[in-house]
Amino acid sequence: MWGGRGPELRRRGALLLISSALVLGALGVACGRAESVDCGPEDQRGSFLPSLPAGTARLAIDPAFDPISRESILQVVETWNQLGSTIVGRSFFAAQASGGIPRSMPVGPQDCDGVAGSSEQFSVQLDSSDASQPGSRWVSLGLNSSNPAVTIRCYEGSNLQKQVVLINARYVLPAQFRSVVLHELGHAVGLDHSCQMGEGSGDWVGCQGLGNEHPYVSAVMFPYLRMGNGSGLGAVEIKENLQFNDQIRVGCRYQNR
Repeated sequence: MWGGRGPELRRRGALLLISSALVLGALGVACGRAESVDCGPEDQRGSFLPSLPAGTARLAIDPAFDPISRESILQVVETWNQLGSTIVGRSFFAAQASGGIPRSMPVGPQDCDGVAGSSEQFSVQLDSSDASQPGSRWVSLGLNSSNPAVTIRCYEGSNLQKQVVLINARYVLPAQFRSVVLHELGHAVGLDHSCQMGEGSGDWVGCQGLGNEHPYVSAVMFPYLRMGNGSGLGAVEIKENLQFNDQIRVGCRYQNR
């Protein structure tokens, strides 16, 4: 807990972009607050986050995004809503132009005051802070140029109080924009990564050693996204469709609340 005096902030989903030439296990990032759900594969039962409250969360899209990016975010919202309607009988998000929710720009790992909105309303915000500059927002949040986006959630105990998704324009390839947003909204729904970076634990398997065809690797919620290496040896990785493992875990999250 953060001092016991207010909402606890945890950054989620610091998705890692990696060159195709890199070994997956060579990279990692610390995240906190996973929950255990007695459902689904035993080695993923610790890979959940507190869920959205009942009803449809209002999602404001930062008007600083260009029209193509805004349309991409709306398409991703519809992807998650279709799954929500199929599995739990409701849409997760109601997207709108920003206006009802102030810009959310936390400046440090304990800055819940910088996260606007509530558990029923949050925003996707465009960020452009430079990870090469000491003291920049991205650096203050513990991120670097390999992290194109992050979902920041604030809790009271195990209850979600508010959250914000930050997309850093400096570090997102246009071809991967939808893939990144799809991943981050997975965290907003209540999924942690499909595997833990590193060795893992008994109820949450580590990513290291999983083969490329493993369902946890093909999942949207896998914590790495290949960005190619510019030499023709590795293609830019695109993940724009929710996979069976993502779907199973959403069912577990919302049918076992």
